[in-house]
Amino acid sequence: MTVPALVYLVGQTPQAAVTTSLAIVGANSLMGAMFHRAHGTLDWKVALTFGGAGMLASYLSANISNHIPPSVLLVAFALLMLLIGIMLFFRRNDETVGAYSSSH
Repeated sequence: MTVPALVYLVGQTPQAAVTTSLAIVGANSLMGAMFHRAHGTLDWKVALTFGGAGMLASYLSANISNHIPPSVLLVAFALLMLLIGIMLFFRRNDETVGAYSSSH
């Protein structure tokens, strides 16, 4: 939701919004990792694996996004969000049905 908000509410270009969004997500992830570390629940292997993969993908994606027209970038992002929403919708229904079936 950060990318559309930065584009339509703040007036950033889609490329700038993607970069800003990555910085925001990175800062939130770092804060979350610090919180879990303080509570002794941080899994360093998972944090470093996902963090490293995320940073590499972000770097490569930022360079690629400079070569994609802004309208194509926004449509691709919207389609991705729609796909994720559909997947979450059906996943929740499957979990609900499974929980209901096992209790009756």
